[in-house]
Parts: sequence; C-alpha cells; structure tokens
Amino acid sequence: MTLRWPSVIFYCVYLLLFLFTCTRPFFWDTIQLGAVHATWYYENHFSSFILPQWMDSGHPPLLGMLLALTWTAFGKSLLVSHAIMFPFLVMIIYQTGRLTEKLFPASYLFAANALLLFEATLMAQSTLISPDVILMAFFLYALNATISMKRWHLAIALLVLSMLSMRGMMCCALIFVLNVYQYLNGYAKKQNAKAIVTTFLPFIPGAIVALSFLVYHYEQTGWLGYHPESPWADAFKRPGMRGFFFNLFVLGWRLGDFGRIFVWIVLAFCLAWIVRKKPGPLQSYPGNWLLFLAIASIGILGLPLTFYKNLLAHRYLLPAYFSVNLLTLHLLIKLFRRARAKLVILCLVIGELTGNFWVYPKGIAMGWDSTLAYLPYFSLRQECLDWLNEHHVSDKIVGTGFPNESCFKYTNLGEDGPCFSSYNLQADQYIIYSNVFNDFSKSQIDTLYKNWQPELNIHRGAVDMVIFKRK
Repeated sequence: MTLRWPSVIFYCVYLLLFLFTCTRPFFWDTIQLGAVHATWYYENHFSSFILPQWMDSGHPPLLGMLLALTWTAFGKSLLVSHAIMFPFLVMIIYQTGRLTEKLFPASYLFAANALLLFEATLMAQSTLISPDVILMAFFLYALNATISMKRWHLAIALLVLSMLSMRGMMCCALIFVLNVYQYLNGYAKKQNAKAIVTTFLPFIPGAIVALSFLVYHYEQTGWLGYHPESPWADAFKRPGMRGFFFNLFVLGWRLGDFGRIFVWIVLAFCLAWIVRKKPGPLQSYPGNWLLFLAIASIGILGLPLTFYKNLLAHRYLLPAYFSVNLLTLHLLIKLFRRARAKLVILCLVIGELTGNFWVYPKGIAMGWDSTLAYLPYFSLRQECLDWLNEHHVSDKIVGTGFPNESCFKYTNLGEDGPCFSSYNLQADQYIIYSNVFNDFSKSQIDTLYKNWQPELNIHRGAVDMVIFKRK
C-alpha cells in the first residue's frame, strides 16, 4: 500500500495519542492482564508458564510474557510498556488502509478510514497497554489475508490470535466461518479437494496451539476459563431467563454506545431502503460478504456473552463495531451520490467522536476503558494520593473501588506506593470515590454524600473524585 497523505493524518493522530498517554499507569482490566501477569513472570524469571491461580484468568498469557521479556531487555517502566503497543497501533492503521483500498473506491478512502479509526472504543483502547490492540491488529490482518487469498499471511494472523486470549480464539472461529462462507459462494474459484485443503490449511497451526494450551492448562489446573474460587467466577454465573433477555438489551446498548447509535440509525435506513427499492448492494460481492461478516461477528463474539452474568464489556465487541462500520460504509457508497455519502460519513465520524464525551449518571455502570473520557482519572488520583500523604492518612484505613484498589506496584510499576483495600462502608475511616468506579451502587453513593464528610472534592473533564471521611 502506498502511503498517501490522508494516511499520514491517521498515523499522526494515533502518534499524538500515544505521546500524550505513553507514561500513563495501567488502567482497568489491563492491570490484571498486563501488569500483574508481567510482574509475576518478571520477578520469577519465567519459572512457570502457568500463572498462580489467584491471578490466572484462563487466557494464554501472551501479553504478560511479552511485557516481561521487554522489561528484561529495556527496563521495567510505563514508557517501555506503552512502547510495546505502538507497532500494533501502526499495524491497525496500515491494515485498515489496505482493507478499505480493497473494498471501496479511491475517492472514499479518507472518509472510510476516518469512520473506522475514529471509533471511540478503539481510540480509548489504543491509549492503554491492552491485549485488544494486538487482537484488532491481527484480526484486520486476517481479514486482509482472507480477501487476498494469502494463506501464509492468514496462518500467521490466526496463530497470533490463538495465542493471545480466549477471544482471540473466538476471532479465529469468526475468520473460519467467513472462509467457509467464501468457499461455499465460489470465491475460491474451484471447489475440489485441493481447494478445500488450500482454504482451510492455514487454520491448523492456530488450532493446534489453541488446543495444546487448553489441554495443558486443564492438566495443570483442573479448570478452563474460570474456577469456583476465581475472582471472576461471579461474572460467569448463568443469568437465568430474565437475565438472558436483560443481557440481550445490554448487548444492544454496547453495540450502540459511545456514538455508535448514529451508525446503526444510518444502517437501518439503508437496509430499509434496500428492502423497498434497491436490492443490488447486498446481492453481490462485497455487499453480501460484508453483511455476513457483520452478522457473524455479532453472533460469534456477542451472543455467547449473553449466557453469562457479567461478560458484556465494550472492548469484547471491537471486531463487531468494525464490521458493522464496514457494512454501513458500503451501503452509503452504493446508495447515495458521492457528495451526500461523504456528508453522511462525516456526520457519523463526528457522532463517533462525541462518544468520548458520553458520561452516564452516577450509579449507572459505564465502560470507562472504552472512551477517552477516562483520561483525567490519573491526575485526579494523584491529587488524592498527595492529599492522603499531606494529612498522614495510612492506606490501611482507606477503602476504594476498582480499579483504584489495585496496588501502586502494578498500576504505576513502582515498588513504593499505596495498596488500598476494596471499600467497606461499615469499617473504613476514609473512602476514595470516583464516578469511574462502577462497583459503588446508587444507594451507597447516596449514603456517602449524605452521611460522610467530603474532605477533598475534585473534578476534571468527565471524571469526579472525592475523599470522604467518616463523620
């Protein structure tokens, strides 16, 4: 792919995001999946592939091992940790550019890339040391290899996805289903034994690696995914029929959250127009392929999560967001004249960017790792730590919520620093509360504001943080 000037804009935007956040502490789930795992490997010199049970989340520990190896080579720091992610950000932009060149006319490439790359959750994850950045990079690599019929490239992409996480394995399943669809619809040109082998051979290395990990992990631990004493066991409980339908609602909410609702409105309008007047855009390639990709991505990555109590995180659906945007772009380009289509795409880009300013009222859980609205959190957190130090308040009598309860050793990679406990309104003398903490219920928040004394109340951007003292 030749580097055109519009592509440079996207590289510059993501470079600025990286430079602005490259010394930020670990945040949200990246504390566990990145810092905690990596610190154990680093401190124990990779003495065991299987992590201790209290920190083992059941995923292949690729990110943790990658971080630990890099710390061993270049030193343990936040900057080094963020720097590991930058090549994958470049890969996301590059693979997105290649994909849009294959699917859309040249005159739409800048608009198409803007809609795909300025999606709020992707931008937010790009500022974190996140396995989902790696997942998106190799998911897009696999899509490009599938379209181009480059089987060795596909094998490499699937191999990395299978080593990354359980959701990486689910993405392999999605790509497999997509390749089956392509084969059955004649994209392989020939449908014989050789074509079958050529089409599905790239999946064998990834399948062997994934199966080997699962078997080895089960032999060593006796469980897969989670175990009854796991810190995450509650999230894997069955929700019951009522909970299942509630989860379907939450899935729809996640798909439309943070500005994505505007894409769905336009997509629904385009589909309604096709049903009434113009069936063509979905009857041939790439329309039928993109429609299948969008439906399959939601079905394979989203629907299984509704059978569990609390697994519907925004970041889990990143490939689905991307796939739905691809389908919407195709329909806009096919159904509207160029000027009107570009105007609608511009409005959608603006709508997606507004997602970084969407903040829900206190008491409503929000995916703070999926919007750039979280960025002021770190400076407010530091002000709270400074206040506690100035007033000689021990972290032993301070309670707080996730992710602030994680030790400084993991969030900031510092050996000296506080390690707060999960809050207990009956026992703690001080409580650090923020609207970023989803584990405070509405009634507990009301109790704090009514019955506790606010000692420090600070606000920046969309983030609030308060130190409460027991009266």
